[in-house]
Amino acid sequence: MLDFKFIFLQFIFSLFFISFATPQEPLYEHYNIEDGLPSDEVYYVFQDSNDYIWFATEYGVSRFDGKQFENFNLNDGLIDNTIFDIYEDYKGRIWFISFSLKLCYYFEGEIHSYKYNDKLINSFYRNRLQNKSAFHVDQNDNIYYGIRNYGILKIDSVGNISQLNDAGDNSMDIFQIEDEYLTAHGGGEFSQIKIHTTDSVCTIPYTNQNITGSNQNNVFIKELDEGFILSHEYKLFKFNKDELIEIKELGEEVIWLSQDDPGELWVGTNSGVHVLDPDNMEITATYLKNKAISSVLKDHEGGHWFTSLSNGVFYTPNINMLHINGERGLHSDRVEAITIDSSEHIWLGYNYPYISRYSDGNVENIHFSGVEKTGLHKLKYDPYNDRLLMAMHEGLFAYDLETGTSRQVMNRSPLDFLILGTDTLWCGFSESFDKYIRGEPVYSACSQDSFCMRITSIYYDSDSVLYLGGIDGLWKYEKGDYNHMGKRYPDLYVRITDINRFKNYIVLSTRGEGLIFMSDTDYFKLTQDNGLVSNSIRNLEIEDSVLWAATNNGVSKILITDVEENKFDIVNLTTLSGLPYSQVNDIEINDSLVYVATPRGLTFFSKQSFKENPTPPKIYINLVSVKGVDTIVERRYDLKYNENYISVDFISFSYRSRGNVRYKYRLKGLDTSWSYSTKNSITYPSLSPGLYTFEVKAQTEDGIWSEKPAIVVFQIQRPFWRSWWFLVLGVLFITGIGFGIFYYRVKMMRKRNSLMNDINEYKQKILRQQMNPHFIFNTLNSIQYFLLDEDTTSSLTYLTKFAKLMRIVLDNSQHTFVPIEDEIRGLDLYMELEALRFEESFNYEIKIDDSLNTYEYKVPALLLQPYVENSIRHGLLHKKDKGFIKIEIKLSNNFLFCIIEDNGIGRKRAEEIKMSKGPLKKSLGSKITEDRIKVLNSLYSDEIKINYVDLYDETGTPRGTRVEISLPFIY
Repeated sequence: MLDFKFIFLQFIFSLFFISFATPQEPLYEHYNIEDGLPSDEVYYVFQDSNDYIWFATEYGVSRFDGKQFENFNLNDGLIDNTIFDIYEDYKGRIWFISFSLKLCYYFEGEIHSYKYNDKLINSFYRNRLQNKSAFHVDQNDNIYYGIRNYGILKIDSVGNISQLNDAGDNSMDIFQIEDEYLTAHGGGEFSQIKIHTTDSVCTIPYTNQNITGSNQNNVFIKELDEGFILSHEYKLFKFNKDELIEIKELGEEVIWLSQDDPGELWVGTNSGVHVLDPDNMEITATYLKNKAISSVLKDHEGGHWFTSLSNGVFYTPNINMLHINGERGLHSDRVEAITIDSSEHIWLGYNYPYISRYSDGNVENIHFSGVEKTGLHKLKYDPYNDRLLMAMHEGLFAYDLETGTSRQVMNRSPLDFLILGTDTLWCGFSESFDKYIRGEPVYSACSQDSFCMRITSIYYDSDSVLYLGGIDGLWKYEKGDYNHMGKRYPDLYVRITDINRFKNYIVLSTRGEGLIFMSDTDYFKLTQDNGLVSNSIRNLEIEDSVLWAATNNGVSKILITDVEENKFDIVNLTTLSGLPYSQVNDIEINDSLVYVATPRGLTFFSKQSFKENPTPPKIYINLVSVKGVDTIVERRYDLKYNENYISVDFISFSYRSRGNVRYKYRLKGLDTSWSYSTKNSITYPSLSPGLYTFEVKAQTEDGIWSEKPAIVVFQIQRPFWRSWWFLVLGVLFITGIGFGIFYYRVKMMRKRNSLMNDINEYKQKILRQQMNPHFIFNTLNSIQYFLLDEDTTSSLTYLTKFAKLMRIVLDNSQHTFVPIEDEIRGLDLYMELEALRFEESFNYEIKIDDSLNTYEYKVPALLLQPYVENSIRHGLLHKKDKGFIKIEIKLSNNFLFCIIEDNGIGRKRAEEIKMSKGPLKKSLGSKITEDRIKVLNSLYSDEIKINYVDLYDETGTPRGTRVEISLPFIY
């Protein structure tokens, strides 16, 4: 039951109407000094053939790429800081027309002064305020320069100057130069217009009128499909080559005139810019009221630029997308819902106790007293009762459009409701789904059928079928039964936000799965992968074959061409296209207009203006650096092998996307697929030698890619050591080196084999020397002597030691090097036998360094015995008293030192004795040993060093000899 205290307390809406006539303006991006412009006083906007936007200002010119301004002034080469006009000629030179009337131009990255400036200035008298009125450069480099209050000058390519119009003629002269029309007026009174074409002159008089030329006003001329429009002071003159057709009195000074599209003239004044229909000369729209608009440009993306004389620059991506918000009459910026009544009034709902009616440019804000809580769930028009139904936090309220009165329908607040006839409502609540007749509940799904679900969307399909959407998916209510459609289609467990029908399909708006189309036989989805602007759909409007989806990231327009074949086209509307905010709360269609509710106001536009930008974006390579050094941009670069650190900067102009362009690029020769980025620079730090082609494309916000990529080719040369001739020489050189090494190795192996043979030969010689007949004979005689003397013990001992010595000598002779231990054992037996043989005429001592491992270190086999033999035979045998031999082996400085020292007669006395016995003959043992050492030194890198030291006593008498043998550890 209704709580009637609301009626008694006039809880029912008390209405207060506040009416506004609101301006309908597009959403502008505003640029001024703080954004990078050199001045807020801007005279002209121009887009060049490369898509840069140029601004002529009071303090220089500025070039804009969508992200940043690049400013030029006197320091950069401008002839004057105050620039009024900008013009591009057939060569791509950007001309700047200055306040001083001198000319300069921007070409290939630099500003150049016009070489005939002095002749130009001296060709006319500056007795009045003068300014540019026309400018053109033809294909022969002739310059046509219209100067206000003087006329048109022609300056040819060699600096000759002539005047086209007749001085003192009371005419407004119009000259056709190639495809342009230039105006010339010398000032003062004029009463006729002369049109000078290539083959005729047409004169158009004014009937009973005299027009006084101003010293301060510009004159503009625009060619129409049939005739011309001329602006002068406060008037517009429409005429053809035969007659004056119409004069339009604006009542305000014209400071700009241009035509972007057929049937659309832009007229800039001190109080805004007007759009005129040239057919009837009527104003169809006015923008930027109270702003002095000095120029208008429609850029290549369809966006409009407006320069002003004191407020900088205004830009809108879509002039047909209009906005109203709190500043323009709405109660609040945040519009939550829209509905349209039978009189085509637009009704707006807020999260406040207000609604707004918008009609014919007027806004009425209606306040409800008695409503304490805020919040709005739904706003719908009830066509059966001509009323608005509003689901608010405090219940469902009805506003009668005829009487302007309101009442509370129920004290519960539905999340969605379905209007069926004059009396019946189906309502979805947070915990149930109920039916009301004349405000009274007659059915509750939760209490009667235990269907306790949160229902947020309801769709009536037939008398017996309702579709219910909630956070747990889609339910079908048919003849009192509830069935979840997710049992058939698992995707239908997703949150449903809106339900509609399109032909044979139920269309579901979802929170995260895009749009779902479902029929008895078919099922498919449209998502971001198909082109939707978002997968989270808030609500959907359907008109004919077009679906309009409101999302959290803009609006998607879906044109279904063949639903059975799933053929469709999608165009998206976002903040880049002119929406004030990404989130769209609601959308409605009324005749040719689309209304969009956002948290920043109401946006509306014609359905025909909602179309993608079909123009593919241009893409340019604007900088190439090699090894960190910027270069002049060229199509091809031939680089050295070490010039392989390359950076490429590229640019595409998308002013809608504020310069945030998506690119794809690849380096053919390195990449096999495209890479994607929003950065406009790529670096390759270390390219290998080869041929590379860099390609890059840009994408518009509508997904259109550049038709042709920007291309630059890099040929990185191979280093000389990787060239064919160097490789051939290298192969030959390496082959030669290899052959030389092979030959050397063979030679060395032969030499080694020869030396090894020599070593073996010398070992045999030494063996023979150690086993010489004298030694063996004398040894056997000694054994025989012991036997004859019946000294059996001595003879057996002697014989045993002799046998051991022979075995050691034979064993050592099998090796080039033997351990020190084996060499010392043989040497000890040899000296012991020699001592016995010479009747103990000498003693000996063998001393080994304690730190020396005699089993680890090796010495050349049979190396020491010849030196010991020399000591005995030549040093000790001639000594009268008893002799002594000391053998010492020790480590010192990575060498093995062997010292053989005797106390014999010395080398000098031994030589004298040898001389007395006959001719001098070198000892065979010494020669064999010396030759063997030479062979060993040739075979190994480290040398064996022999040093002889003669010993003397205090009186200078020889007392022996010391032999020092130095052996490297390699042995």
